[in-house]
Amino acid sequence: MELLEELTITLIKPITRGSADAVTELKLREPMAGELDRMARAAAKAGSGVAGMNMLISAISGVELPFIEKCLSARDYRRAEVYLSAFLSDSPADGAASSPT
Repeated sequence: MELLEELTITLIKPITRGSADAVTELKLREPMAGELDRMARAAAKAGSGVAGMNMLISAISGVELPFIEKCLSARDYRRAEVYLSAFLSDSPADGAASSPT
């Protein structure tokens, strides 16, 4: 299965950041290795996979973590999670060679 390099999610519920303009969409892309490391550390520290995914969504979208945690609706979170989780699969994608056993 081919993964989209980028995905723009139009938010069901915009994120308002005080006096700043409302965020109406999240622009996501394939995570980088360092972002995945920070996600894993955040998840381990909090003892929650949701905390790690929130950190990853924040890092990639550019929306500050407190606003992701407090303002991102469950439906919008789930759409972002599904897209980003596809890059975390253990199975090789796009013809990548699997490691020898």
